[in-house]
Amino acid sequence: MNNLGIPNDYLPYSKVWVCSNNFNKGQVILNVEGTPVFLIGRGGNDPLVWLNLPKPGKGRPEWKPAIVRSTPMVDGFEVHKSNYGLCVLGQNDLLIEFRVEQEVLVISAIDLRPIGLNVMGNMKVLRVSGMQLSENEFMQINTMVAIGGA
Repeated sequence: MNNLGIPNDYLPYSKVWVCSNNFNKGQVILNVEGTPVFLIGRGGNDPLVWLNLPKPGKGRPEWKPAIVRSTPMVDGFEVHKSNYGLCVLGQNDLLIEFRVEQEVLVISAIDLRPIGLNVMGNMKVLRVSGMQLSENEFMQINTMVAIGGA
C-alpha cells in the first residue's frame, strides 16, 4: 500500500463515469480523512473491488477492510456479478452498482448510508454530505471527492 492508502496492485480505469460525473485519469473517487472508501480497478476478466468500512470511535474513525481484491473480509459483504453488471452488497444492501462499457467504468448507483456515510447517487446526481454533483468533469486529479483532512 502506498502513502495514500492505495494498494500497490490497484490499477484504476482511465475513464470513469460516476453518477453523471466524468472522472478521467484519476485514482480515488471518494476519500474520507485520508482513506479511500472504495476502489474499483482493472482485473483479469472482471474489475477488482476494495471497500473500507469506518469504525466509529473517539475522534477520527478507524478503517477496516471489508473487501480486498473482490474477496470479502467481513461477513455479509460481497461483490455480486449478474448478466447486467456488478454490485457491491453489504448485509444485502446495495452499496455500489457498476459495469464496464468499452473500457469505461460506469458507476450507476451508490448508497453508502448503510455503512455510515452520507453518500448516495444515481444516474442523475451524486450527493455527498449535502453537496450535489451533476454532469461535472474531473481530469487528472488524484481524488474526485475528499472529506476531512488527510
